[in-house]
Amino acid sequence: MKRTLYPLLLLALLLGCNMQQEPSKATQGEVIITGIIKNRDFYPHVNEIVLQLPFFRKGKVTYTTDIAEDNSFYFNFMLHAEMCEVSIKPYMEHLYVQPGDSIHLEIDFKDMLHPVVTGDGAELNAQITQFTQGGFYMQDYRIFPDFNTNEELEELLEKEHQERIRRYEEYVQKHQPDEKVKQYISELLKADYYTALFNNLLYAKNYRIEGVDIHRYAHRLKEAAALLDNQVITDAHFRMSQEMYYYLHATNERLKAYDQSVTLEDILSPLKDTPAMPYLYAQGLSSSLYDLNDTTYFNSQKEKFDLYIQSSYLRNSILQMHQSKKGFQENPKPVSDYILHGRYQDQVKAQGFMPYMKPFYDLLEKYRGKMIYLDFWAPWCPPCLAEMEPLKELRKKYPEIIKYTKQLFVHKIGIVAIFQTTPFLIYAFSALQYVAYYGNYTTITNNLQNLLGSFLGSTEASVGNLIAEGDKNRILKVYWELVAIRFFVTTVFAFALYNLLPPFIELWLGKQYLMSETILLILIINFGMNIVRVVTDHYKNGFGIFYDVWAPFAEAIISLSVAIVCGMKWGLEGVLMGNIVSTIVIVFGWKPYILFKKGMQVSLWNYIGNFSRNIIVVCGCLYLSTVIKNILVPNMQGNESWLSWILFSAICVIIIGIVSLSVMLMFVPGMRAFISRINIVKSLRR
Repeated sequence: MKRTLYPLLLLALLLGCNMQQEPSKATQGEVIITGIIKNRDFYPHVNEIVLQLPFFRKGKVTYTTDIAEDNSFYFNFMLHAEMCEVSIKPYMEHLYVQPGDSIHLEIDFKDMLHPVVTGDGAELNAQITQFTQGGFYMQDYRIFPDFNTNEELEELLEKEHQERIRRYEEYVQKHQPDEKVKQYISELLKADYYTALFNNLLYAKNYRIEGVDIHRYAHRLKEAAALLDNQVITDAHFRMSQEMYYYLHATNERLKAYDQSVTLEDILSPLKDTPAMPYLYAQGLSSSLYDLNDTTYFNSQKEKFDLYIQSSYLRNSILQMHQSKKGFQENPKPVSDYILHGRYQDQVKAQGFMPYMKPFYDLLEKYRGKMIYLDFWAPWCPPCLAEMEPLKELRKKYPEIIKYTKQLFVHKIGIVAIFQTTPFLIYAFSALQYVAYYGNYTTITNNLQNLLGSFLGSTEASVGNLIAEGDKNRILKVYWELVAIRFFVTTVFAFALYNLLPPFIELWLGKQYLMSETILLILIINFGMNIVRVVTDHYKNGFGIFYDVWAPFAEAIISLSVAIVCGMKWGLEGVLMGNIVSTIVIVFGWKPYILFKKGMQVSLWNYIGNFSRNIIVVCGCLYLSTVIKNILVPNMQGNESWLSWILFSAICVIIIGIVSLSVMLMFVPGMRAFISRINIVKSLRR
């Protein structure tokens, strides 16, 4: 049997799952789950069955077993409780087992959410399933952001709780379950209530809701603790104990004062002699192991661990988590690979599947071979704050790091302010339907821009290395090569978008979703400017020029001002003009000025002359390509069918590709230098 652990190989000794060809009767304390898959050909790619046991939120234990050739599967494990809830994902979220049970599942892939349970415990599961999946069970209470007093919270919770009691009574009257089932459901509803109570109190604390005294409910902890007697193990128990743990944290006065001497035992002392203590102590230890990867803390708590946690279920899970973390400390590569590449850690080339990690990849590449210090901290973390003093010496030694970090942060905030306000302005100055129409267009252009950004943006680390070498002539030469290749890409995609986007929208959504040609042109101009602007940004970052912290705010102010003024006069077209004007002024005006003057120390006329030449060439390429297209395929629009669109796309791309490459090789030195570089690389390889 194959075992899978989420998220980082958490193993539990509770399960001793061994594959057998023929299941036998379960021994005392053992549970056997067998099953058969019907209509497997309906989902032929599914070849595994997943079994999951309850634990704290981030530490659920997951096992998989292969579906055999005869469509059967098999699990067996030891159970140290009167009843345990397990999940067979995604077919049966709630399966209840007892020591000595032999349970058989029949899963029909044509009706996979209604498996048939036979064998031991079949009646028990049938009755509970009638409640949990029969429209009677409401698990999650709402988070109430609008309560202002304890009384209001109690009223809101009681209202929801009574609705659940009403549904339970309706279930009892309709299905007449046995006493054991009624007792279980009654405790389940109580656990859900206490989970909601403590969760909402924590919401009140986090958001400083006035008039709410969270200390008022300390006595409810013992009421909830009575449900954690280790006789029944379910997800509800872990959800509730987790919220209780956080509540104890929130109400501990010593923690509020960042008292370094406070211990886990001190925090949990109000429930020291209750059935909740093993759960709460296990939560505290699992948090240190799982969230902080801190095995030393567990070692210091080993004596208390043996004292407070006697349950085999909890002990084995924590011990194996500790062993797993020790293994990672001894061999950290799997952890670092997982952090860097996620589930693609075995496929380094698949980094593109985690685009949000690209800045980190670039940072590592830029400073390859050098030491990089990363500090992760939170204002509510006492150990984090305690480390601030030693870090002051590091900041004194490298003051530019802090300065550049603050400046870069301001730049990022300014960029967010620009791009996140446009949809609201569109809604303010045009009809609501145009927001949706505009969204259809930008969905395509933004995804295309992100794709090109991932491809072209890989040069940023190389730019940093180039600047570090200090060869001014080469720095300037490469700058114009990068600008040229981006202008080439912009030309090709601008022509393609202008000709291919309208018929694509028409075929995809319908002719009624088309927007005006003016809006299309503005979108394409914005698209092109966002592609080209990146080179200057990369060079500014490489030179460490971040002190113009006013620039992003000026860009945002110009963009918003133009968008509002023009939006009132021309509607959507006017709103979109805001970004064009601000980009021209700041991105293609101020930023090149400061880069050429302070960074490269070259005359600004070098920038004006070369940049103007690129723009003229691009316009010429677009005009010439349009003429050629109209001559070759004068009546072709690409909106007749998807086949015609594909054919039209090929024609447009071929025309603009040949024209733009030819013209730019003749008139743009940066393009000729780039092509020469490719030829040199090829000859060296030969």
